Amino acid sequence: MRKFTLIAALLVAYVFTANAQTDVAGNGDTNDKNFVSETTEAADYVTVGAEMPFYAKPDPYFHPNYNNANAWALTAGFTWLWTVTKGAPAMTDAVVTSPGAENYRQIEFPSVGDYVLGVKEKASAALGGCEGAEQTHTVTVIEAPTYTENWAAATYDNQCEGAVAVNKLELTLTANANDGNMRLAYTLQIKTQTWSGTAWVDSKFYNLAKDNDATPLAVNFPNTAPETKLAAGVKDLSAGLAYDCITEGGSKVRTVYTYNVFGVNSQITRKSDFLSGPTTPATFGYRINDGTVSADATVADETFWVAVNPAPVTGEIYHVKNAWSVDL
Repeated sequence: MRKFTLIAALLVAYVFTANAQTDVAGNGDTNDKNFVSETTEAADYVTVGAEMPFYAKPDPYFHPNYNNANAWALTAGFTWLWTVTKGAPAMTDAVVTSPGAENYRQIEFPSVGDYVLGVKEKASAALGGCEGAEQTHTVTVIEAPTYTENWAAATYDNQCEGAVAVNKLELTLTANANDGNMRLAYTLQIKTQTWSGTAWVDSKFYNLAKDNDATPLAVNFPNTAPETKLAAGVKDLSAGLAYDCITEGGSKVRTVYTYNVFGVNSQITRKSDFLSGPTTPATFGYRINDGTVSADATVADETFWVAVNPAPVTGEIYHVKNAWSVDL
């Protein structure tokens, strides 16, 4: 199967700013547009298995130096009491870590469903150890998108030009109703082959227009430049492509069309890779056919190929020449 790495953006439970994230949590993000409070955006979706960062905004009365000029300094002795529960009766399989400041947590969500985050700010013992009212935030964990091949077999060799059995190469993309904007990574290779007498040998590679030579995998929608903002449903990889034979040297030759599907990601899976620090499509993770994260972006999860062969040119019929006996 195909493999790829993790995915994408983020929402928070009473998060402060991205500058706070940089200096308090130390994970390097400086773009505060990535953060939003529960009041501003209550819905928070992540992909199963994701680890996400969360902040509780400190009380500005007790933390006057929690600002950009003072490096987001918290007043000493204050703590934040975090809880994560799921279901009824309340339980949790979440994994909570504290790699940064007291008001910051990273939480991993291993299963699908709603997790309720709770947090209370607690004053220092010198101030009486008073606890503030609990703030809560719900995180909804959803499955990653998947794709299903709509073709019947792994390969279709020895098809005749003009009578190719496969007219479409279709994938059905499936995603949660709260997800979307999928990116599909795949490649199409078009090449010609010649018969050596014992095996087919690659000859030339072509672009999508099939009007000039190209490097292998010339028609690319890989993780470096995937097709973007796809909706759930059927995706025809072969749309507009005629399966015919390329002409070389005045004759039609065997032409092979090879599709390599590498994986799919989505708005929520990309968000869920936030902590890995993706900056380009190539650094986002992709999900392969079973929804798991790919580990190797260079190996296809699914390969499908169509070899289109020209009809043989039937030679003229030879007969015994009439002057055969004269030559004896």
